[in-house]
Amino acid sequence: MRLHHTNKKRALELYYDLLALKEPAMRIMYLISRQFNILMNVKAMTNKGFGNKDIASKAGCPSGRCANIRRSAGHIRWMI
Repeated sequence: MRLHHTNKKRALELYYDLLALKEPAMRIMYLISRQFNILMNVKAMTNKGFGNKDIASKAGCPSGRCANIRRSAGHIRWMI
């Protein structure tokens, strides 16, 4: 599942389902934060002109998955 503004309700439903299944809340938060960290790193490396293989090796994910993350990262606009 992708977490972004259009499926907040679904994300919360899944979160509560995981809590109901006795999944530790800290583990869920860790996994979500890990995905955001990978997404931010892939976005930054894409902006610097790195290729899929370089990004995959630095982000620690397979190159096929890296291509999917790059597509998702392309839709993100950071607001600071």
